[in-house]
Amino acid sequence: MAHRLLDPERRGFAFTTAGTAARLDGELPPWFKWQMVRTAVADKLDAWRLRVTYAAEDAWNAVRRRRS
Repeated sequence: MAHRLLDPERRGFAFTTAGTAARLDGELPPWFKWQMVRTAVADKLDAWRLRVTYAAEDAWNAVRRRRS
């Protein structure tokens, strides 16, 4: 099973392969649906984290420019 592979790269490839086969078949297994939800949430959280990081950097640079 793809979700039991230890190597993240192999696991990702297995999920991609399984997803392609499932879409061609027309039905996704429950574990694959949860994997899709998990990756979507992780991607959204990473985007929010980056947005906050960039905003903090911009604010810090603005403060530094005012002091100079």
